Amino acid sequence: MCRKHKIMYTVAAALIAFTVLKMFAIVGSQPLIAYANNYDFIRVEGCLGLWQDYTDGTPQASGHINSPVNRLLLNRQYKIDLCLVSVDNIYPYLATRFRTIGSLIDFRIIGGLKAAAVVMAMVIILWLSADAWVVLIVSIIFSMLFGDFAYLIYFNTLYNEFSELFGLFICIISLWLLWTGRTRSLIGVSITMGIGILFLGLSKEQYIWFAVLLAVAAATIYARKYYYRTATLLVLIGITCPLLFKGMNPSDYGVTQAIQRANITDTVLGAVLPHATDPDAALHMLHLPASCESAIGKNWYSKEFMEEHLCPEVFETSRAYLVPLFIQQPATFFVPMSKAIHHARPIMDPVYGIFEDMQSANRLRTRVTRATSLTTVLMMLSDRVFYWLMIVAMCSGIVAMLMCGRVLWLRQRDTSGAGMLVAMGGIIIIYALGSAVFGDGLADIPKHAAPWPFGLGLVFLGLCVFVMRFFIKIVSKKNIISPSFQS
Repeated sequence: MCRKHKIMYTVAAALIAFTVLKMFAIVGSQPLIAYANNYDFIRVEGCLGLWQDYTDGTPQASGHINSPVNRLLLNRQYKIDLCLVSVDNIYPYLATRFRTIGSLIDFRIIGGLKAAAVVMAMVIILWLSADAWVVLIVSIIFSMLFGDFAYLIYFNTLYNEFSELFGLFICIISLWLLWTGRTRSLIGVSITMGIGILFLGLSKEQYIWFAVLLAVAAATIYARKYYYRTATLLVLIGITCPLLFKGMNPSDYGVTQAIQRANITDTVLGAVLPHATDPDAALHMLHLPASCESAIGKNWYSKEFMEEHLCPEVFETSRAYLVPLFIQQPATFFVPMSKAIHHARPIMDPVYGIFEDMQSANRLRTRVTRATSLTTVLMMLSDRVFYWLMIVAMCSGIVAMLMCGRVLWLRQRDTSGAGMLVAMGGIIIIYALGSAVFGDGLADIPKHAAPWPFGLGLVFLGLCVFVMRFFIKIVSKKNIISPSFQS
C-alpha cells in the first residue's frame, strides 16, 4: 500500500471513529438530548400503544414542546385513528417487543437501535468500497450527516425524520458507488440501493416521490451498464413505495386525512395563492370557487378556520394543478421557494426544546458535537450570503445533473464522482425545500426540509473534489508529480 493510500485510510478511519463517538455520546446522554414532542409522536404512539408518560400532569396524547421527557409507558392502548404506519415504527416496536404492559421504556434504547442500524449500514458500505479514495469520500459523507448535532437529536425521538435521513444516506452512497463504478460488487450496491429506497420511501409521505426519483436514476445507470433485470427490479421497488405507503395509510381516515387537509390548506391558501398575480385565474386553474378568495393568505391554524373552514373545496384540489399555475404565474412558484430558503434557518427551531436538563447544553459532548457540525457553520452566515449560497448550490445541482446526463448518454466514466455529488446535493436541496413549502406550506420548514444542510454539504464536497482533480491534472501534465496520483 502506497503512502498516499495509507493517509487516506487513516483520515477516513479517524473521521468514522470520531463520528461514531459523537453519535453514541449524544444518543446515550442522560439527561436526554433530543427534539421535544410537538404532538407528532402520537402518530407512532397510537400504532404501538406506547405513550409519553409525563410527570407534570400533561395528558399522554399531548405535545411537550418545551423539553424532551425520557419516559415512555407501554400500556398497549392503541388508537388506530391516530396511527401513521411508517418504517420508522420498527425501532420503538423492537424496543417494546419483549416488554410487558406497564413497562417504562427509555428513549435511549430506541436511539441506540437507530445508531446500531447506522453503524451496520456503514460497515456494509465500507465493504463495498473498492479503494482508499472511495472510503475517504464515504467517511466524509457519513460524518457530515451522522456527526451533525442537528441530525443526531432526531435519534431519541418518535419523529420519522431519522428513517428519512437514514434511507437518504444509503441511497446517496449507493448511487455514487454505482456512478463511479469503484465498488467491489455492483449487485451488492443494487441491494443496498433497494434497501435505501424502501427506508426513504416508507419513512413519510413527503419523500415517497424522491425515493421513486432515486430508483429511476439508479435504474437508468444500471440499464446503461446493460444490467436490465437489476434496473427493472429497482424501478419496481420504487413504484412499490407510494403504493405500499398509501395502502397502509388511507387518505380518507383518521390522522392521515387530517394531515392531508391541513397540508393542502397551508400549501394552496397559505403559501401559493397569496403570490398569484391574477387570483381569479389562479382559483379557476386550481378548480376552486370564487368564494375561496376570502381564504387566501390564511392557513389551517388561522383563527377564522377554527370554527369553520372558509374554503372546504381546497380538500378536493390536486397539487398537479399547481404545475400549469406555476407556468402561467411564475411568482406562485418562485416567491414561496424564496421564502422557504429564508425560513430554512434557524436549522434547529428554537421553539423546540432539546435538553431535558439545560445543564446538558454546556457539557463537553454537546459543545464538541456542535462545534464540529456543518449546521453550526451554516448558522454563522449572514442572511444575504446564505440566501445566495443556496441559490448557487441549487443551480449548480441542476447544471451538474445535466452534465451527468451527458456522461451517461455517451457511456463515459466519471471515476471521481464530483459531478454526481454536486448533482445529488443540489437536487436534495431543491426537493427538500420544494416538497416542504408545496407539501405543507411555510410552517416548520427547518424540520420538514431537514435534509437540505446535508445536500449543501454534498455540493461543497463535490466542488472541492472537482477543483482538486482539476489541479492534479494540471500538475500531472507538467510532470511535477506522477500521473498515477490521479487514480
